[in-house]
Amino acid sequence: MQPQSVSWKEPISAAVSGSTQIGMLRPPGPEKTDPCLNSRSVANSKHRVMTQLVMGAEGQDLSAGWEQYWKRPKRNKFQTQFKQNGGLVYIRNFLEKNDFSEVQKQCERLVGQCKPEKSSWATGRIGTYVPKGNPILEVLFSQSIANRLESLTAVKGLYPSDYPVELRVYRSGSAMEWHADDVLFAEPQMELVYTVENSAETRTQWRTRAGAIKEQWTEPNSLLIIEAGGAEHRVLPVKRGQRTILKMLFTTTNQKLSAYAETLGQY
Repeated sequence: MQPQSVSWKEPISAAVSGSTQIGMLRPPGPEKTDPCLNSRSVANSKHRVMTQLVMGAEGQDLSAGWEQYWKRPKRNKFQTQFKQNGGLVYIRNFLEKNDFSEVQKQCERLVGQCKPEKSSWATGRIGTYVPKGNPILEVLFSQSIANRLESLTAVKGLYPSDYPVELRVYRSGSAMEWHADDVLFAEPQMELVYTVENSAETRTQWRTRAGAIKEQWTEPNSLLIIEAGGAEHRVLPVKRGQRTILKMLFTTTNQKLSAYAETLGQY
């Protein structure tokens, strides 16, 4: 892929590491507006400008750098949304049908163990920890899930943390205030909010990097990926119905901060 056009009068910065600032590029000879300027001279001038870009202002060969620039990987739409939202992206139909059914079945068995949270940004919410060995962990903590998360966020090296997975239930009157998730590791973790069931009249809202507020009714089998310390978000008060979610953490390091221990023991 080659650059489509070069503006004669716009500053062109050094796009390749090690190149020299070219500054205001103009073709030699008369201005473009000169009626005597024919198409051949324009083409020749553009060729000389592009030669400057590739060879550098002082004649150094920058062609390898340009090739690397044009071949660099482009973000997919989810990675773009994740960046624009300040570290948050919403994914529909996250699990395969059989895995989704298994997670639903296991959550139904655990809901009866839910208790009010001791300390949280949320009000009226109940929850419990998913015990070790539960099939939910086998489904959600697989390598294929880690690979998908990397593809969706462009964050490399993600793997399941040892922080307990939480089952949370929003009932009528439940809500969660504006907040950014606590950073629990030396590198900000990815907080995964997986919706298991949702008959609730409520929405999740978040602030983008540009300051706009977006909102989403999170459908069953959907996933919100939220970078800790990133996008502020909240859950509007539930007017009726119930929303059941799983919250789990993926990380790129196991080096824990003090907040890790401080947020344990909620139930």
